[in-house]
Amino acid sequence: MLLVILGVLIFLIWRAVGTDNVRTVVSTAAHLPVTLDDQVENVRASSWKAIALNLPYSGNVVINLSVVSGNPVDVFLTRPDQAETMKAGQWQDVKVFSGFSATKTKTYKRSQPLAQGSYYLVVRDTSLGILSSSASDISVKAELNP
Repeated sequence: MLLVILGVLIFLIWRAVGTDNVRTVVSTAAHLPVTLDDQVENVRASSWKAIALNLPYSGNVVINLSVVSGNPVDVFLTRPDQAETMKAGQWQDVKVFSGFSATKTKTYKRSQPLAQGSYYLVVRDTSLGILSSSASDISVKAELNP
């Protein structure tokens, strides 16, 4: 009987939020591992990109990043309230999670517990693009584990 109720509940969730989000909803409710991001980002020289990571529950965040082609990058994790400081180019004033920071790297792996909430993984290419690549392709994979 319990399995029937669980099956009906999953079906109703699927109908309400769509097929793509069922895994996320179920993973969140059961605190199963969740893939937060898994894509290749393009970052131009002398620019930066903030990748939103929304943690549906507190847990261990594992981030793997590698420069597929292009320049070494700076990487850090921050909160969305730091967006205006980043847009203003006041990099020395940005509040970051030090356990997730790296400079001039082509490979990056970090793992640390974080609280539920919203974060930005920021990838910054500080090269000028004159004697370096004009853009970098960066593979990013972020996972949340209970």
